[in-house]
Amino acid sequence: MNSPVAAFEAPRALRLPARGSLLWLAVAPLAALAVAMLAMHVLGVSGGDDPAHLYKLALLREGQSVIWDNYWYGGSYGALTYGIVYYWLAQFVPGVLLTVLAGGLLPLLFHLYLRDGWGVRARAPAWTLAAVMVVYLAWGQAPFLLAMCLTMGGLALLARGHPLLGALPCALGVFTNPLALVAGGIFLLAALVARPRERRGIVVFALAMIPVCAVRIALAAVFAAPSWEYHYMAELGGLTIVALIGIALARRCSSPERRGLQWVFVALLVVVLPAYLLPDSPIGSNAGRFFYVFGAPLVVAVAWPSRLSRLVPAAAVAAVLTFQLAFPVWMLANAQSFTATRSAFFATALDYAGRVYDPDYRFHVVTPEMHWESYYFPAAGFPITRGWYRQDDALHNQELYDRSLDTGAYSSWLRRMGVRYVFVPHAPLVADARREAAILDGSREFTVVYRGADWTVYRLRRSEPLVVPLASASASVLTMDHTSIRFTVTRPGPYLVKLTWSPYWQVARRPDDPAQRGRDGRRDASWEHEALPHGRALLHKDPYGFMVFAAPAAGVYALRFDLAATAEAELRQ
Repeated sequence: MNSPVAAFEAPRALRLPARGSLLWLAVAPLAALAVAMLAMHVLGVSGGDDPAHLYKLALLREGQSVIWDNYWYGGSYGALTYGIVYYWLAQFVPGVLLTVLAGGLLPLLFHLYLRDGWGVRARAPAWTLAAVMVVYLAWGQAPFLLAMCLTMGGLALLARGHPLLGALPCALGVFTNPLALVAGGIFLLAALVARPRERRGIVVFALAMIPVCAVRIALAAVFAAPSWEYHYMAELGGLTIVALIGIALARRCSSPERRGLQWVFVALLVVVLPAYLLPDSPIGSNAGRFFYVFGAPLVVAVAWPSRLSRLVPAAAVAAVLTFQLAFPVWMLANAQSFTATRSAFFATALDYAGRVYDPDYRFHVVTPEMHWESYYFPAAGFPITRGWYRQDDALHNQELYDRSLDTGAYSSWLRRMGVRYVFVPHAPLVADARREAAILDGSREFTVVYRGADWTVYRLRRSEPLVVPLASASASVLTMDHTSIRFTVTRPGPYLVKLTWSPYWQVARRPDDPAQRGRDGRRDASWEHEALPHGRALLHKDPYGFMVFAAPAAGVYALRFDLAATAEAELRQ
């Protein structure tokens, strides 16, 4: 008789997935990025763009406008024009988890796209991309990584013969970071030339994306603002050399499927050359993001098998990988020297700022490496002159990029921006900021009012406030927040308000009629949300991009950025 125990079979030993399983390509990069993110956190290393994304996320969590913010650049359009999907998701899912998932899944999706779209079944390119992603974290480009993951997922679905389904994640990517579609467009442009069988699907995909792109272009038009990007000619030279290396390796590749990838490098040149060379290009050096993600992985894809000597492809891959990772590796290697990144460093500056803050003025912070002033100061409730260093600087702050900047031009710019106090960190500064520090240290226009271990604070003599009468009168700012400013004027007439002009500002005036007071005799605060009829006609744009307000009488006024009220008023007319 069999023992009852024999009825139960011994549990089988757990087996790892086969070496060739795609599960490894899904799990290993996720684990590597998780470990890398943990190491960066423990060591106090931040990504390059982290402060900008944290600030935009903080605004959403506080219920602030996703369209406008007064605390950067003298007033600028907000997260909506950049891309809202990442910030919306990050309110519910930790941003670290989103970054790990996006960067960790990208190598698998890249492999699926190369396999189904280009016939490249080798996994070395995807594993190279996984290694690149670990170092890429130093850029701190979480929204772009999420957008790139969504876009690559859409391209993988397109390659599988599902163009309409593939358009869905790509559409989300457009509203996460539109630069991902620029990068994806390089693959599509190459496929149109090299993969005739894929053209019908690409056309269907493109037609499905037209409405999405039209909405994105409409947003850019509705919220248009001057901006500029760097155009690094040395970087363009490097990208051109990489593209030529890729073309040469592809043409000498002994695999027919991989030879077609030469057109990806051709498409890269077609996109980056005008982006870098045209001075008014809004993309600028951002076009190089394709290379900084896919450069070395694509070179690996065409380097083997090769009709060239084995040493030549290996040397080419090593050179491209060195160029691709040079900047993030430099950032990681120097992370400990970038001392102006932690809240403890900013504590004394914010404490002093709280003691001297006057709503009549904004602060200027000389920019340290990593730009964390763009998070800590406005997050603490203090408006600053700049923000994320470039982009919208074109409107008000372009003088700071002039290599001939001198004391006179610098102090004039500070007065135009409504600055009284200038904060200088005792930390490594970005290149343009070093000129500012030298001017401040040797000019009689400034007086040192605070000097501590981490900061020096200067006061500008003869500073000018945020609201300046243009005739014989006086004005005083009572409050300013992210979307409004409230001030008092002593006489009717024109007043310069140093906030960026937009067609979506509304004007309200405090009523003087006692009948409109509340039951306790106080004035009703709801007046700030009730626009004056034809109040927008009282606002005009000055040559510097600020507003001129024509006050019809003495009193207290509020200017409020309100897109919904503006649209409603337009519909009523």
